[in-house]
Amino acid sequence: MEEAEFLLEERHVRLKLIGDIPCISVAGLTIEGLKGQEVEVPLWVAEELVRSGKGELLGEGFGLRDLAKAHWREVLPSSKHLSRMEEDFYFNLRRFLRRLQVESEGNLEKVKVLEKAYSMARDIVNCRTRKLASIAASQAGEEVTKNLTLEERLLYSSLKRMINDWSKKLLEGAFLGEPAGKP
Repeated sequence: MEEAEFLLEERHVRLKLIGDIPCISVAGLTIEGLKGQEVEVPLWVAEELVRSGKGELLGEGFGLRDLAKAHWREVLPSSKHLSRMEEDFYFNLRRFLRRLQVESEGNLEKVKVLEKAYSMARDIVNCRTRKLASIAASQAGEEVTKNLTLEERLLYSSLKRMINDWSKKLLEGAFLGEPAGKP
């Protein structure tokens, strides 16, 4: 999970500069710009610039509406397949829930929104995990991974490997009349 988080924090995002930034070198990157200019930087750099009051993230609009759409698509009783999710869905979801957590401190209305969001998120995770486990056990081809998030691809690979290893050990020696569980 940490690997996925790291990879997603390295992706480039658009940032509007709120103040002038003189030439700064950080981790091999050189960043500079004038107030009002839009730049592309890794997410972790953008977050630091936002925190320091030097920038404003552009296009970072994951919210309750996005979560509700994903929830509706995924938990439909008739839905047996994994719907398409953006690779960074859970990453954005975690950031959204953290933001709601901060905003909800001392605000009863925001607490209710946080509880609703967390409930929908839990439903999505539970539903997708069940479907993912079923697909991993079914010996389906790798084409199923096109609808998975980065974290789900990692889970799918682990589950598939574990299930295959378990099945081989379980059936070891049971081929062509050999007794199973041979010492």
